[in-house]
Amino acid sequence: MARPTMADLNTAVNNVFAAIDADQRELGARRASAALADVWTFLERQYKADVDFVVTDATDATLAAFFAASGELYVALDRAPQVGDVFQVGGTGDTTDNALATAKGSAVADGDVFEVTNTGTPAVAYLGAAGDLDFTGEEVADFIW
Repeated sequence: MARPTMADLNTAVNNVFAAIDADQRELGARRASAALADVWTFLERQYKADVDFVVTDATDATLAAFFAASGELYVALDRAPQVGDVFQVGGTGDTTDNALATAKGSAVADGDVFEVTNTGTPAVAYLGAAGDLDFTGEEVADFIW
């Protein structure tokens, strides 16, 4: 089974929030909502910190080329990229069509972390900067009061 993407996790958490928010009169609903927010923060940070590999320059022409057998993403993995693969950029390189910058919304920086979100029509999502994502040794309980 493929690992869920951040979008999958976001949808699941939003569905739980909606169920809790639908009945705010229930005892503990606000506390449950706050606890879920803390767990979501933990999951998101752990997910972003789970970098599968580092891409050094990302100089392929397009994401399709980046994902192809001779592309840097494929070569770094030694296999075809899969939805849910998380990679870090080890420099400021981008594909020549600026696909990573487009996903991020600004220029690529050393340490940016991206997730493969589609392989049929190659797509990635920006997850954050690696330096912000080190939670080694922390547990869910560290984020819940």
